[in-house]
Amino acid sequence: MYILVLLLGLPFIHGIALPGPPTNVKVSEITATSVRLTWSYNGPDGLQYYVIQFKPKYANQAYSEISGIITMFYSVRNLSPYTEYEMYVIAVNNIGRGPPSAPVFVTTGETEPGTAPRNVQVRPLSSSTMVIQWDEPETPNGQVTGYKVYYTTNALQPQSQWESQVVDNNLLTTISELTPHTIYTIRVQAHTSVGPGPLSAPVHVKTQQGVPSQRAT
Repeated sequence: MYILVLLLGLPFIHGIALPGPPTNVKVSEITATSVRLTWSYNGPDGLQYYVIQFKPKYANQAYSEISGIITMFYSVRNLSPYTEYEMYVIAVNNIGRGPPSAPVFVTTGETEPGTAPRNVQVRPLSSSTMVIQWDEPETPNGQVTGYKVYYTTNALQPQSQWESQVVDNNLLTTISELTPHTIYTIRVQAHTSVGPGPLSAPVHVKTQQGVPSQRAT
């Protein structure tokens, strides 16, 4: 029969205590999808391995877990860009898991937007002007720094040959000096400090017909 007692606040069986919490957990080498954790351990001997638990800080979900780590450093990969995570390190011996370390919080780096601007709408204002508005990407993967609006009368042209207008971090713009009574194709692209994301689906609009000029009599 095993007899459980407490020693320095940690349960032990036949003199073998559960591990204490790892300490001095630090984060380095932060990228958009990975971070490196290092830590110290000064608890009882007989340690078998470490476990890392992590999840997005504000997500209502269970912790992901990496088990079987035998070093005091590890790179956690396959993270989401521009997301704040909370992470813990747990020591394990043949008795079981000890208490978790103090949490560390880290925000992954930015990358290009993962999705295009949403709900692109175009409305002609006159025979030569149209207004374009949109919503920010669902997955910006960073701080959106601006948008680029592409437009053309020939959607078969390569994208590099379309006309374009750069828009600061705004969700609406007006394009002028268009040809009257002409169909235009419009696409919008978001940018972060890292680069551009995908283009929105094409939207087509026809400018209004110009007012005929009056003949002199």
